[in-house]
Amino acid sequence: MITFLGVYKYYDSVPVLQSVSFKIEKGELIFITGPSGAGKTTLLKLIFGSEKPDEGEIKVGDFELSRIRQSEIPHLRRIVTFVFQDFKLRHDLTVYDNVALPLIVMGQKERDIKQKVYDTLKNVSLRHKADMLVRTLSGGEQQRVAIARAVITNPRVILADEPTGNLDPDTSKDVINLFKSVNALGCTVVIATHNPELFKNTGFRVLYLKDGKIIQ
Repeated sequence: MITFLGVYKYYDSVPVLQSVSFKIEKGELIFITGPSGAGKTTLLKLIFGSEKPDEGEIKVGDFELSRIRQSEIPHLRRIVTFVFQDFKLRHDLTVYDNVALPLIVMGQKERDIKQKVYDTLKNVSLRHKADMLVRTLSGGEQQRVAIARAVITNPRVILADEPTGNLDPDTSKDVINLFKSVNALGCTVVIATHNPELFKNTGFRVLYLKDGKIIQ
């Protein structure tokens, strides 16, 4: 599903990723970990197509990201979605409107959007807060809204950058369980985190990054 082969990424001539190679299978849930500055976020941005590799090859599904045209990026984003560390929600909109946004952009019918949004909010236990403004929610609830928005288009890949970074341990566990539920439906999930408690003794594969290199 996702393949990196000899990937390098530089910022101002400084290598952020160096000779990174790995493969993530379709339907796999995988954790990427390492200290701050190790290159975790950059790696996710490369998969998402918001950055391009300076050297090497990246393939996501049928997309060759080292040679992808700008006009193809919207098609990539239909199969790959991103849950950001700071959520990137519209705080002036309701929970319902935030989750509906990707479907509106895709031009789906209002009747279909309504059903999908309510079903998705039910799955993340937020159906009862559909009409509330996002800014009134707790951090854990906002994270669940962000996850709902990411899954509503039925993507093949979900990327999550430090999805529990600002949450307490119990809420963090709930969020990871949500990702496990999404993964159980066949979606490939890639989670970047510096917190080993999220993946310790889970049995899921872990990639360790340090100084831009995979060390384990």
